[in-house]
Amino acid sequence: DLPARNVNPHKLRHYARALGRLAKNDRIDALLIARYTAELPTRPVRCDPIAEQLADLVVARRQLSDDKVSLANQLEQLREPMVKRIFTQRLRRIELDIALLAKRMAELVASQPALAAKDRLIQSFHGAGPVLSHTILALA
Repeated sequence: DLPARNVNPHKLRHYARALGRLAKNDRIDALLIARYTAELPTRPVRCDPIAEQLADLVVARRQLSDDKVSLANQLEQLREPMVKRIFTQRLRRIELDIALLAKRMAELVASQPALAAKDRLIQSFHGAGPVLSHTILALA
């Protein structure tokens, strides 16, 4: 298992330029990347499928929450009853989808003892609930 690293291509290009290595081929690129990661600090990329799944769910929840706020704001301005009814139905659907995502996140966290322990610890702090906890766990 080789750890994967996330490298900014612009920084790598500047590094290559500083070394006077501007030739472009796979062999030179591979050597340059290996040297860059050996000499300069880079963070390993997480390859945990459960954490990636949780991150996907957190992103989806955030997007739906943004949609919910936007739709609720639009709904306040509407006068046409039919459009209001349609928007109200969409708002309810978004709320149901958010609840489904929250349930799935809770199941996913509960299925992993290490994540479940961290989740309990985070939520033990005043004001920290499942949304904050799952977001922190997805980013950690």
